Amino acid sequence: MQKRTLLLSALVTNPKITVLDEPTANLDVKSRLDFMNILKDLSVKYQKTIIIT
Repeated sequence: MQKRTLLLSALVTNPKITVLDEPTANLDVKSRLDFMNILKDLSVKYQKTIIIT
């Protein structure tokens, strides 16, 4: 939930490009997949560029 909250706070300003540095570090497999699906949905639905390093 903390990672989702941080993502929300980063996206609240409506940036066109978002760079995330290891957003799924220290998450279990299910949470990691859920988080990546959220990112994918955001990028498609709102046409945002999300760069993951």
